[in-house]
Amino acid sequence: MAIINEYDVIIIGLGAMGSAGLYQLSKSDKKVLGIDQFSPPHMQGSSHGDTRITRTAIGEGSEYTSMALRAQEIWRELEKISQQDLLKQVGCLIMAEEDNNFMQNTIKSANEFGIAHQLFPRESLQRDYPQFKTTTEVGILEPTGGYLLPEECIRTQLALAQQNGAQAMINTKVDSLSVSPDGKVTVTINKNNTFQKLLAEQVVITSGAWINDFLPANMQTIFKVYRQVLHWFDIADKSTSFASFEPQAFPTFIWEFPEMVDDSWGVYGFPAINGPKGGLKIACEQFNATTTPATLERVVSKEESEIMYDRFVHNRLSGLQSKVIEATVCMYTNTADSNFVIDRSPQHGQILLVSPCSGHGFKHSAAIGEIISDLVLHGKSKLAIDSFSLSRL
Repeated sequence: MAIINEYDVIIIGLGAMGSAGLYQLSKSDKKVLGIDQFSPPHMQGSSHGDTRITRTAIGEGSEYTSMALRAQEIWRELEKISQQDLLKQVGCLIMAEEDNNFMQNTIKSANEFGIAHQLFPRESLQRDYPQFKTTTEVGILEPTGGYLLPEECIRTQLALAQQNGAQAMINTKVDSLSVSPDGKVTVTINKNNTFQKLLAEQVVITSGAWINDFLPANMQTIFKVYRQVLHWFDIADKSTSFASFEPQAFPTFIWEFPEMVDDSWGVYGFPAINGPKGGLKIACEQFNATTTPATLERVVSKEESEIMYDRFVHNRLSGLQSKVIEATVCMYTNTADSNFVIDRSPQHGQILLVSPCSGHGFKHSAAIGEIISDLVLHGKSKLAIDSFSLSRL
């Protein structure tokens, strides 16, 4: 098999991180190629389903806050360039017990970085947001939080990247990677059952749940894939209740319950962005069993929807009924500490691993694209990424 082409950089996987990396690298003079086994944006991975939460006061750790702030700047830059709506700042409301670690870390981050926010004592939360049947929880609202349109974010960055001269191969599966003694990376691709070889100085792997396809056996236990289900529940009385779920009245939310329910800490959700017939999107994170992209159950059963409504919606949100408008499945690819991985492969420094993001990566993805570009072009990032190294795992 002859080498059919040579690139400075090849990115494998063009979802949230890969599309952002391709766009940022397209602004350089490097010859860049992005490859995806599907046609992004698509529904096979982790970056679909209408909306993704965005916030900048990050309760998962202060190292994420600088990244989230930079990402919001880039989203706005992308909107100006593309004339597309990507970021909706309808506010992000976090609810939890006052002494909850996530709540306290979010408040700490907001204060440390000067991020505008409003605190809601228990009584104020119940008065101002009666849609939620809270009991002892308090709240923090970040007005500049909200949601991103993930499919449009990916589509826009890929289009701009190609306008800048980057290339993209879609519906093309990467069969294998190998590094030659001279340091070049050979990427063998399979397109329509025809195998071809590409050559690259550097390869960036942003393949999400497919990351283990490119790792040696001793590293494959680091990353675990979990099935996640997203539901859109119907609004009970659209003539009177719909207004209370519209974006101007109902923010994006994260609600950590006082007690665990079925091994879940709580729920998260979004305002009704698709009109009265679109329902309200609500989900809980699920880590009961691992899966793989090949074995993932993509059908949401009626029983699953009934359990979701009975245990997570019925006695917790007012104005919703059990009718499901839509349900879909995506994947989280998690590390043991639920933090990111952005690091060079221990075996081959020419290969950069930028995956997985443990279910909270999309809001940061625009900035991670810039980090990819900085690491490829300059060998270092302007943002701190030491805590995302593989050596900690």
